Amino acid sequence: MRSFILAAAFVSQVPALLAQAKTSVVPGDRIWAQNHRPTGGWDRGIKGTVVSVGEDGLRLDVTVHGAPIVVPESPEVRVRVSAGKRSSALRGLGYGFAIGASALGVAGLAAGEDCSHSPGFICFDRGATAAAGAIVGGGLGAIIGLIVGGLSHHEEWRAVSGPASLRPVVAPARGGARLGVGLSF
Repeated sequence: MRSFILAAAFVSQVPALLAQAKTSVVPGDRIWAQNHRPTGGWDRGIKGTVVSVGEDGLRLDVTVHGAPIVVPESPEVRVRVSAGKRSSALRGLGYGFAIGASALGVAGLAAGEDCSHSPGFICFDRGATAAAGAIVGGGLGAIIGLIVGGLSHHEEWRAVSGPASLRPVVAPARGGARLGVGLSF
């Protein structure tokens, strides 16, 4: 019974601990703020540049289409800061290789012959043409994907606040339960 009361008291303090979590958002940072949906998951959120940080916790004025929007600090709001733009070259290489190898591998399988009934001198069976198609298609797809991916960029985000930054940890222990705090950063 004592463990249950201690666990309940600990879990009830998590929102207060979350509210005290400090963030490193400063004016000029590009942020992405998302709200937690009642059905679970996160909405698409808003992206913009921080104009100011309020005195009463994390209050951000984010410029979106010229109008400032206030994003309050809350466990229901997840804020991420842009870590900069990165090239998508390796991602494009991987996708290009997979698509090229799959497409030409299937085409090679369809173009292959049944060599058991063919008296001809040169005969490429289905396995050989599928392998050759996958190798050639994978190479061509990787080159094309590398070029296309190198020309496109994606933005990387790092978490600043939200429910995942600080959480209670309750683990079974001999004769009761063990309590702790998990911190994600």
